[in-house]
Amino acid sequence: MNRRFVFVRVAVVAALTSMSGASFALDLMASYEKAAKVDPDMLAADQEVLAGREKAVQGRALLKPQVALTASYSHVNERSSTNLPP
Repeated sequence: MNRRFVFVRVAVVAALTSMSGASFALDLMASYEKAAKVDPDMLAADQEVLAGREKAVQGRALLKPQVALTASYSHVNERSSTNLPP
């Protein structure tokens, strides 16, 4: 009876191990993607690409027409009186 119990335990552990291994298995592309998400060189290169794209947008903005609007208002309220003889 003890041998049978050990055999059943080993069979159950082997079955569970084989099933869990398949769910955690990574293919080459998935492991590359996981590594690329945390690689500092790859993250820096991605940010440089985004910065380069933004520079292109800013460069095109200089070629577009520019509009400037200014306004001012001034009011002088001055009265002078003189004492002239009639």
